[in-house]
Amino acid sequence: MMAVRENGRLRNIVAAENEMAVLNQLLQAKYGDGVRVVNRGAPSAQAIELLNDRYKYQHNPPWPEVMKRSSARLILLNFATNDARQLSLPRH
Repeated sequence: MMAVRENGRLRNIVAAENEMAVLNQLLQAKYGDGVRVVNRGAPSAQAIELLNDRYKYQHNPPWPEVMKRSSARLILLNFATNDARQLSLPRH
């Protein structure tokens, strides 16, 4: 996913060969069609917000609730660029 500025606003674009699509292809090639990679990431979100139940996007239920209802057998959190902000903020 990448952000593009149009008319003063950021818009997210998902590239066809993004990390999730490639991971899905690799896992299906190894384990079969029963594997499905689903990206539920949100722009500007941080993994720490999910783990500390401070996810600020109100259109989503609390992450612990979502995980309890999930039929996923494996859940991956991608600690990425947004999570670096957590490490760079001064502690008070």
